[in-house]
Amino acid sequence: MKHDATDPTRAQAAPRLRTFIAGAAAGIAAAAALGLAVGNAAPPAGRPKPTPGQVTLETRQAMEVLNQFVGRWDIAGQSLDESGAPVAQFTGNAHYGFVLADNFLMGEMTLLNGDYVLEQVEYVGYSPGLHKYTHIMLTELDKSMIYQHGDWVPEASTMVFGLAAPLDTPRGTPRNVGLAYSFGRDRIDCTMTMQSGTKAPRTVKMTFTRSTQPAAPTGPDGMPTGGNVRVVQRQGDPAQMRAQMQEAMSQMAAQKQAVMQYMNQMGGRLDGTGGPAPADAGLWGGPN
Repeated sequence: MKHDATDPTRAQAAPRLRTFIAGAAAGIAAAAALGLAVGNAAPPAGRPKPTPGQVTLETRQAMEVLNQFVGRWDIAGQSLDESGAPVAQFTGNAHYGFVLADNFLMGEMTLLNGDYVLEQVEYVGYSPGLHKYTHIMLTELDKSMIYQHGDWVPEASTMVFGLAAPLDTPRGTPRNVGLAYSFGRDRIDCTMTMQSGTKAPRTVKMTFTRSTQPAAPTGPDGMPTGGNVRVVQRQGDPAQMRAQMQEAMSQMAAQKQAVMQYMNQMGGRLDGTGGPAPADAGLWGGPN
């Protein structure tokens, strides 16, 4: 559906989106308001069932949006308390790529705060039946899997997720988690809001930039080489190389002759003859 510049729904959506990203409003409440304003509405009654081609096209367009995540990222982040005051700074890295026949986007994240390390895994997909993105997040700080539905807001190049299932604390207190990813050139700004019960929400802000660390070295076949050291072979004087090889061969021949002579002497001493060992003698003079 094409929006007109005077569309009141679109006019209301933009300030709500800016409010959500800035963290000035209650996190998940803003996400919900935004979802109502710009989310994909349910098909009206009597709407024709989409054809397989329409489903394929819709899914491909949705996955092209997710392609913006793909790659390796360096992370700089900041956590804020309920009043919006900074609590801590942290760094980290993340890697995103498509898995399971390119049906899902998988992300692996590691965050560092002093001596503390936090690991997180997430999967993002698209459901044509729901006309929604789906997001599952697992973190070592929580024994629950966070399950969310999301919408792509092309006007703001932002993807917004809100809870799709209850996420209560172990004591039964309702929780809310909201996420907003805003895409720029080689940059992603992420805002996460977390609210427990009636408390004011807390916020975590992260900036993803393309990683400056080099990728692991691989050979022509794509397999890892096992190290970062590149061996450079220098071509020398062919005549000098032949002379060095001949000298090495002569040394090896002399060493072999000396070893054989030593073994013959040892064999003679052990069998009592004082001479060379019999042809059927073993290494220590016994039968073979």
